[in-house]
Amino acid sequence: MTCTWKETMPAWSIVLAAAVLAALLTAPAGAQLQTGNLYGVVIDEQGNPLPGAAVVLSGGGVPQEQKSDAKGAFRFIGLAPGAYSLDVALRGFTTMEYSNLAISVGHNSQVAVTLPAAVAASITVTTEAPLLDERRVATGTSVTRTELEKVPTARDPWALLASVPGVLLDRINVGGNFSGTQAEFVGPGSLRTQAVWSLDGMVITDMTIVGTSPGYFDFDSFEDVQVTTGGSDADIATGGVAINMVTRHGTNDWRGSGHVYYADHSFVSGLSLDHKELAPASAANNSHAQPAFKEGNRINRVQDVGAQVAPDRQWGFNLAASLFGRQGYPIRYVRRVFIPTLNIGRPAYLPISTRVDAFRYPAVHLLNLRVEKELRFKRTGLTLGVDLFNALNSATILQRQGVLGTNTGDYVTEIVGQRVYRLSLRLDVH
Repeated sequence: MTCTWKETMPAWSIVLAAAVLAALLTAPAGAQLQTGNLYGVVIDEQGNPLPGAAVVLSGGGVPQEQKSDAKGAFRFIGLAPGAYSLDVALRGFTTMEYSNLAISVGHNSQVAVTLPAAVAASITVTTEAPLLDERRVATGTSVTRTELEKVPTARDPWALLASVPGVLLDRINVGGNFSGTQAEFVGPGSLRTQAVWSLDGMVITDMTIVGTSPGYFDFDSFEDVQVTTGGSDADIATGGVAINMVTRHGTNDWRGSGHVYYADHSFVSGLSLDHKELAPASAANNSHAQPAFKEGNRINRVQDVGAQVAPDRQWGFNLAASLFGRQGYPIRYVRRVFIPTLNIGRPAYLPISTRVDAFRYPAVHLLNLRVEKELRFKRTGLTLGVDLFNALNSATILQRQGVLGTNTGDYVTEIVGQRVYRLSLRLDVH
């Protein structure tokens, strides 16, 4: 006699098990996309490793503590981006305090701690993590919160992409004249459709228009923005430009803040395009010279209101600048002709030259400046700032009509936007 016993698993338990499995599989990828690491070694003045040293890392939450191993090494993995302080102590040696260690997304910061003989209670070292990451082979740029706040930009992720080596955009944003639109961009050896957008470790790339962002963002909500152009982590699905935005996280301290940025058409300088740059009468435009060019910086009004946390500084002026430069893109001049044997009633467009770079636009250089005054009254801080975009008021030509043999052939159709000012105010309460 054979007896068969069978138990049916409830449907809800199957769903729960699947959810737990999915969370376990995706957790490492998410952590890798929004955290950084700190590696270090503790040595004496002769360079010998010191095992057993107490290493305490503070900042970004509850302090973490480790002991250095037999080789004097220690590490803190999966840290949220931000500023940290490190205390290293060992009996018989002076305690060392490192007060300014910066952790960035996807970056492996390294620090070597040298403990001198016990001649003082403690020594405070003000330093920053080295820029060279010996454990990482990826190429790209990581933008910290300080740079997001202090460097004058048009305050959107596409403006940050313009400063990344190897990334080429289809437009120049001067003070926000292209804000509210998504620029198309390519990276080294990749297509625009291969771009990957991530927010706090979650891939948010638009599923309908591949390679684009699904929306727009509050610029001041970012703690760190990492742009990778090569050597991305294995969990990135493509080899294109990877944009990873990590938002700010809360702490145990109550803080409130706000900001206002404002600019309108009255803050825009006059057009400085030399009329000699306009297309003269020639066969390229059927002897129709370009009469004028009126399209410049299209800013009507730009205003940005939101939340922001200002750094804790004393009275003083802050000065910042950003300089953007790139080679001019090639101009593809073609001539419209009718070839009855090739097309019936439709024109053909034949290139003027077989060389891709036979004609080029002039090189683009853009200088942006920022000055701000910080006023602090106990727990309240007020920062007043002025941004100046395209400080040299250059009117570099970006686009011409490339179809020759028409009435508008070689006409100037787009230039770099004129100089524009922007006022800003930040208020923070601790």
